[in-house]
Amino acid sequence: MSDVWTTITVLAGAVSTLAIFSLLYRENPVYRFFEYLFIGLAAGYGLVLTWSDVLYTMWYIPVFQQGAWWWMLAFAAGLLYYTIYIRKLAWMSRLLIGTMMGLSAGAAFQQVATQYAPQIAASFRPLLPPTWLGVAVRGDSPNLTWQQLVNNWVVLAILVSVMAYFFFSFEHRSAVMRKTANLGRWMLMISFGAIFGQTVMARMALAVSRLWFLLVDQRGLAGPGG
Repeated sequence: MSDVWTTITVLAGAVSTLAIFSLLYRENPVYRFFEYLFIGLAAGYGLVLTWSDVLYTMWYIPVFQQGAWWWMLAFAAGLLYYTIYIRKLAWMSRLLIGTMMGLSAGAAFQQVATQYAPQIAASFRPLLPPTWLGVAVRGDSPNLTWQQLVNNWVVLAILVSVMAYFFFSFEHRSAVMRKTANLGRWMLMISFGAIFGQTVMARMALAVSRLWFLLVDQRGLAGPGG
């Protein structure tokens, strides 16, 4: 029985993959059907995951198996969202929405402090060997290699040029300011290109994995039963 289900699963995966690849020819009803099917399956999978990994483990078990009755208050608060459909009680939903927006804003500020502040601190790098200054800088090794020093100078040049590009407090009339800002623009374009390249490579990796499933993988069509 397991072999039958394995064969059905492999065929379903192969048909779905070929149906999605049919978009390379042109937009067609087969592709649209499998696109909607994928979205529906993803939504259903998300609901199941929400119940199994969040609601069941973090709410149902504490309330009904561990006696943490106060978590029922969270359930009651969540029901306030649905008062938006009742005109006389819609103000209750606004209270909850405002509270959640405040919590989200606080979490965003915390993310700035925990994620971006260390990045700002990391941009302060030694530009000269610490031994020249007679002290160790930020705990760095006093024996910095010339490659590390060159890298630090490159980081500083890119950082200053990008900041100059986004400095709009006054017009860039100075030739030095214009050239620095232009260099920052080029650095931004290079970084955006690298990010776009990573996105393309991720899509290519996904396409290659599906082709591998169809043509090479022993669990796919190329397997013993293929």
